[in-house]
Amino acid sequence: MTAVLLWLTILTPLVLAALPGARRLAPWAAAPGVALAAFGEVGSELNLPWLLLGTRLGLDETGRVFLLLTALLWLLASLYGQVYGQSDPRQQRYLGFWLLTLAGNLGVILAHDLVTFYLCFALMTLAAFGLVVHRDNPEAHRAGRVYLVMALLGEGLILAGLVAAAMAVGGLLLPALAGVSLGAVPSLLLALGFGVKVGVVTIHMWLPLAHPIAPTPASAVLSGAMIKAGLLGWLRFLPLGEAALPTVGGLLAALGLIGAFYAALVGFTQREAKTVLAYSSVSQMGLVTLAVGLAMAYPQLWPAASIVTLAFAMHHGLVKGALFLGIGVGPRSVVLVGLSLAALAMIGLPLTGGALVKSLLKEVVGGGWLELLVSLSATGTTLLMLRVLVLVGRQSAAATPHLLPFWLASLVAGLFALPLWAFAAGWPLTEHLGLSLDKAWTLVWPGLLGLSLFTALGGFGRLRFPQLPPGDLLVGLELLWRRFRPELRPASVAKLSHAKQVPSLTWLDRLEARQRRWDNVGLLWLSLGTLLILVMLGGNGG
Repeated sequence: MTAVLLWLTILTPLVLAALPGARRLAPWAAAPGVALAAFGEVGSELNLPWLLLGTRLGLDETGRVFLLLTALLWLLASLYGQVYGQSDPRQQRYLGFWLLTLAGNLGVILAHDLVTFYLCFALMTLAAFGLVVHRDNPEAHRAGRVYLVMALLGEGLILAGLVAAAMAVGGLLLPALAGVSLGAVPSLLLALGFGVKVGVVTIHMWLPLAHPIAPTPASAVLSGAMIKAGLLGWLRFLPLGEAALPTVGGLLAALGLIGAFYAALVGFTQREAKTVLAYSSVSQMGLVTLAVGLAMAYPQLWPAASIVTLAFAMHHGLVKGALFLGIGVGPRSVVLVGLSLAALAMIGLPLTGGALVKSLLKEVVGGGWLELLVSLSATGTTLLMLRVLVLVGRQSAAATPHLLPFWLASLVAGLFALPLWAFAAGWPLTEHLGLSLDKAWTLVWPGLLGLSLFTALGGFGRLRFPQLPPGDLLVGLELLWRRFRPELRPASVAKLSHAKQVPSLTWLDRLEARQRRWDNVGLLWLSLGTLLILVMLGGNGG
């Protein structure tokens, strides 16, 4: 049965994408993945030696957690999107990209060899470009350009790191990586490459541009499921618990901690609810980045950090998906109540999955000033969640139908799945969920502080300071690019750029221009990958 479900999980979205007439079944394409996560036998593998360089698909304990989150969220978002886009004239194209992205996302989780993992990761990344630019307006095109450039940068870094991993183990199978230390340079390449997808601060700029501009169902899976693929990449390939890498680990931990507060500050100034949620994802992913970084620097922390990462993935994915889908159905009172419950879970108040995650994270950081900063990060989350509720309350009723059962189902799962799992595992709920008075207070006071700051800063009225532009750091880079572009751009390219604006271009001219543009992008990507591999080999040789 498990082998059949493995086949169906991967092939269903691919077949539906290849058959435009069958795309009406797209809302159910993730159903085999949900069934595999629920009923599949852990340890099962599907060996296909005739495919690629020997493809292996399988289900392990880590994969089950990510598969349950990913397939469930894709299923709920697909059902939501069935009615959301029914009047969209570009719906068929959208569903094609949707199904390809889904296939890649599920394939990343089930892949047990390096080649399949990389191809599925690339498929997910590149197909999602079609979701980002779906609205076909200037904002979508800008977000798509930024997304694509950063995605290709991340793919190049990942490729170099995976080549190093294959050389280290002398093969292509993921289980062979267990117990193998890759060294600092390959680990840094993988940490940063997957960090682009995670949204690590300084390489996060695509996220607050792409997530808000995409259609609501796509925003939900981009933020709830796809960025977790980067986290899974860390778990699969970084030498966590095997060797101490204080430089790489310290860098990740520092970036994670900075991101938790920086993204909260920038996100609080935003005027669109989906943009605020995008920055909230950067902030929240900063916390799990902190945990992974500490575990890289101090391998003895990995047993506790591994629990945090899995619990965080499930909690953040489902609750963030519920928040995005809830925004899309309008500011009716029942929606605001549901969004408020999801916000409380994201903040980490007692009895929620967020409380469990925060408590487990504090065990990893080990007290002191780091524990205080983790607590204070909930203050930033409170500011963001209150900002979202205020913005949603101000927006006009959405034209989309009332699809409450779908997103409320994910909300309920996000609120109660983790506490129930903790109970089933025999964890002391009183300690982790804030049932005792002292634990409850440690979870509540950051939220009260956030509420006070929100009121003092005029959050319930008009903010007393200007909006920081979405993309934040990218704005400075764009200013530098505009400043130096005339000197850097050759005259021939300038003429081509001007010619693209002439409406009378023939179809042959358009095709030639497009070919030149993609050739340049491909050459840049291959050159970058080759350079990084040479650097990596040089590092190993030294």
